[in-house]
Amino acid sequence: MNFKVVEESSALAPGCELWVVADLAKSRWARRIDWALNLQIMKAGRHETARPSDELKRILQEWDEESLFAVPTTDISPLLIASRAYVPAAKTVVVGFEGDATTWVSHCARVWNNLGQPKIRVFLPDQVNQNTFEKAWKSANVGAKKKTSEETVEEERAPLVVEIVNELSKV
Repeated sequence: MNFKVVEESSALAPGCELWVVADLAKSRWARRIDWALNLQIMKAGRHETARPSDELKRILQEWDEESLFAVPTTDISPLLIASRAYVPAAKTVVVGFEGDATTWVSHCARVWNNLGQPKIRVFLPDQVNQNTFEKAWKSANVGAKKKTSEETVEEERAPLVVEIVNELSKV
């Protein structure tokens, strides 16, 4: 597994299929990328899920069907944006950062695995440095799925490269 640090001047250049950023409040990079994405991150953050009316809830309770509207939601659910039309990456994912680098990196790794392990560029939250990210990424057992012999040979030809973007200079 290789880590490649990308400097600020080339951070928004082509080269990866997947960009991962923290939420707007925790990342200057997310704010900059959000502008290029036509403010889709900000708009999604303001979205509120529709709730059933009190009358409907009462009727559902009477009929013991409350589970019809029981939709589990979490504040840390990642946001996937089809971003090819806006930035030079097919997908941009926003992963909420709650202050713990290891948890955030673990969520990033899970998203990356679920999306088929494309070439990835991670824009670190303001509070996370490169060394912390690298240690957490390695300890998250990234790419630990069982490999066939063909996949092992292919992996040897094309090692995983995780591009890490250095901190955005304060303007």
